[in-house]
Amino acid sequence: MRARFIQTITVLLLSLHVFGQQRPVDPSAYYTFKQLLDSCAYIGLDKNDYRYYQLFSGEISAAPAETWKTTFTDAMFKYIKDVHQGHGISAEVSYNGIQGSSNADSLLSKDIYTITSANDLVAILQKWQPKTLAYTVLVNELRQQLRKGDSRKIKQLRKAINAERWLTHFGFPKYIVVNVASIHLNYYVADSLWLRMKIVAGKPATPTPRFAAYCNEVIFYPYWHVPKSIITKELLPACRRNPGVLNYMNIQVLNARGQVVSPYSIKWSQLSKNNFPYTLRQSTGCDNALGVVKFNLTSPFSVYMHDTNLKSAFKSAERYFSHGCIRIEKPIELASFLLPNRVDSAFLKACIKNQQPVIHSIATPVPVFVIYQTAAVNDTNAVSYYRDIYHQLGN
Repeated sequence: MRARFIQTITVLLLSLHVFGQQRPVDPSAYYTFKQLLDSCAYIGLDKNDYRYYQLFSGEISAAPAETWKTTFTDAMFKYIKDVHQGHGISAEVSYNGIQGSSNADSLLSKDIYTITSANDLVAILQKWQPKTLAYTVLVNELRQQLRKGDSRKIKQLRKAINAERWLTHFGFPKYIVVNVASIHLNYYVADSLWLRMKIVAGKPATPTPRFAAYCNEVIFYPYWHVPKSIITKELLPACRRNPGVLNYMNIQVLNARGQVVSPYSIKWSQLSKNNFPYTLRQSTGCDNALGVVKFNLTSPFSVYMHDTNLKSAFKSAERYFSHGCIRIEKPIELASFLLPNRVDSAFLKACIKNQQPVIHSIATPVPVFVIYQTAAVNDTNAVSYYRDIYHQLGN
């Protein structure tokens, strides 16, 4: 039965121009593709996502030649695309505002149409797979864990490998990766790490969302406009007891006209979540909750990266204290990379009270990927595993 199946496939390959070529495809390409799928678990993929049993069970040999041709071509395309761009990424981010090259699929298709032998297939696969050190480290670690049979680490590594594919396939000259699980931020130039720092992320009750967006603006001496959720849950009850708490926190009350009003002139007991016609804004300076630097992001969430007036938080091992925003350890250093020759560190370190905000647009917005990967390559180019504080891995 198996011999008859192999004979049928060989005849099909030798008679069909499978990828639209003038020359037929050598059977070695088909068998090499099967071998690749048989071992794809070692690079974080699942052969069942590529019509494995449909192609290699023998059923396809009874199908019309054109059906077999389409199935084989589609499976090959999807496999190489996943090796290049990553698999299952849509489930890993809540919002993706970053798009890659519009002709990436057509370029990949063009390469696939040149395949006529096993050597062609291997060469094209090598061309499209990631070339970063982190990718190699993660794949090697996955191979070790597959031998050990640690199912949890295997799951973590598969996610990390596909995330690395996704992050690097864009080919951006520079980009930022915030890993909420490792509570670190990395800044890359041409896929090389240039800056690494600690972050403070959202508490489990107010988690930092996962998304891809752009950093398009940096603000020096920003105001902190207090989110409505914090106003109604925390500040409104405090103001009912003592409106002076706002003065202590350097928070101004603005009416609907944008005018500053005294907190003592307001009847706080009559206000509620659905009846709050004011804006609360913290004055600028080093006491501001955002510190002296804010990095605006183009996501639909009210989340951004910023300096902080609570530097001691970076000394903690598990830094999950925020309402969702991303506090960063080295804001002036990051700003210097994003705004070359436009950052006056002395000005920022002067902690000027009530300084008017200074807004700088970034000429070419920088991609920012906020991810949640509980396995990641560390400073020593080894893999570290992190606590699943947001309970994303399941059982």
